[in-house]
Amino acid sequence: MSQEYQLTFNDYISILRRRGLLMVATFVGLLVVAIVVSVAIPPVYQSTGTILVESQTIPTDLIPTTAASMIDERIEVIRQRVMTRENLFKIIEKYKLFRDFTPSLTVSEKIDEMRKQITIESIGANVKSAKRRDQGTIAFKLSFDHRKPEIAQRVANELVTLFLDENVKSRT
Repeated sequence: MSQEYQLTFNDYISILRRRGLLMVATFVGLLVVAIVVSVAIPPVYQSTGTILVESQTIPTDLIPTTAASMIDERIEVIRQRVMTRENLFKIIEKYKLFRDFTPSLTVSEKIDEMRKQITIESIGANVKSAKRRDQGTIAFKLSFDHRKPEIAQRVANELVTLFLDENVKSRT
């Protein structure tokens, strides 16, 4: 039966002596790469607005509701209306977005790039009722990413305003 060899403290010291230079070189190399990447990549700021979705004020005893699923649909309809080419192009022109890329980007490419920078995320809550328990949307976050924090904040504010205005139009 073979016996297993137990490493001693001297064995660990011997390993460090033989491989120490390789370990230090690897650590320093990775550190230099990390510093270069962190300095070379420009910062991106994200401005977020949270919009609360108010629940139905009509009692459910009078009108049966499918409000939990209707809220998500209503948000999607409003999103489709707000994210039109016309609205996005007005915002691009108003805040002079992508002016650094003006000669190389077409209008469609600018609009596509802006859509990539906009994020809409639903915020759910456990809705408990006597009959069932659902995951309902109670709010959603609207975010916009940009290299300049002032522009990110202004565009996000403009988008939130457009969402709220479109909601008022659709409810009337």
